Amino acid sequence: MALTRTAQQVIDCASEHEQMDRNRGLQLLNEAHIEIIRNCHLIPDTTMTISLTAGTQEYALPDSCVRVWDAAYFSNASSHTPLKPTNVDTLYNQYGPNWQLQSAGVPWAFYERGGMVGLVPAPSVTTATGYPNVTLYYTAYTALDFYDTLPTTIFSMYPWVYFICAKQAVVTSPDKVAMYEGLYQKEMKQMQEAIFGRIGRDNPRIGLKVPRLSRA
Repeated sequence: MALTRTAQQVIDCASEHEQMDRNRGLQLLNEAHIEIIRNCHLIPDTTMTISLTAGTQEYALPDSCVRVWDAAYFSNASSHTPLKPTNVDTLYNQYGPNWQLQSAGVPWAFYERGGMVGLVPAPSVTTATGYPNVTLYYTAYTALDFYDTLPTTIFSMYPWVYFICAKQAVVTSPDKVAMYEGLYQKEMKQMQEAIFGRIGRDNPRIGLKVPRLSRA
């Protein structure tokens, strides 16, 4: 069952436990939002087609891109091959420090680094009349305002709440930072497992879950 919550409702909930003004709350909520949608596939994919240049390994991503989830190499309109996600550390460990010097060819993997997407190996053919190309499927970030809603695919707003509390507690309640961070990690794990189908979604939790905390 989907849950509908506005940014303001999340901020109000967090503010009951760690005092902050609403503008500070909105800033932290957007920091939380970037982190959460980077790690949970909550938003429908945006697609982007890359025109290739022979021998060029890395291509710029849009500023709004927070994570590329999938990519495919299209040799023509009716033939494509999914690309395997990887990262620079894995490539370095497998192929050594000169992994980027592999001969150009048909890409079989992709990685992200510093606002760029890289193809392994670099393509050997330049795009002409639309093909070959690589199509990316990624999550795009749009900043939330007070009355914007969280993604409707969620079943709990508490990953956002706990992230905000953990960040604000650095200023207001340093002794509670570790507690909030632990709660955030627990909620994130549960949401990830639900999104990826490993556990059933529970009912929306409307009441406050954060324990009532006395203030000195």
